[in-house]
Amino acid sequence: MGLALGFIAVFCELLLLGQISYLSLAFVPMAIAGGMQANAFMDIPSTEGDAKAGYATVAVTRGVRAAIAVVVTISVVGIFFNYIPYVLGIVGVAFATVVTIEALGRLYVVQSLIRKPTVANVRSLMWTAAFMAFGPIGLLTGAFLG
Repeated sequence: MGLALGFIAVFCELLLLGQISYLSLAFVPMAIAGGMQANAFMDIPSTEGDAKAGYATVAVTRGVRAAIAVVVTISVVGIFFNYIPYVLGIVGVAFATVVTIEALGRLYVVQSLIRKPTVANVRSLMWTAAFMAFGPIGLLTGAFLG
């Protein structure tokens, strides 16, 4: 799922503009990390149902604590991926500002999961998935305000 999300911008740009730019390529790592994090995060509350259906998620095969460790790791790595376009000079400060808001949301989730690695806590943090929208919003902001 993360790979599919990661290449949406590339394929859309190729289809609409007939080219692939560094801007769309810079989106790939952040979208892959975001998709992986979201999927791993969403799998935790549905562990029982996934086990009954035979899905081999991390939470089912390795346990909830391992799944939370995966989410935390991907979240931290994802924060660094979000800044790649800015560090490379592809986008400007507007982009960095928006993805910093997302980074703060991710860090809130990370510290909460580290302090309390339980399914109940994951369920209570489901609203924070909205922070994932700030990555693409930041990319668009950077593309248009440069």
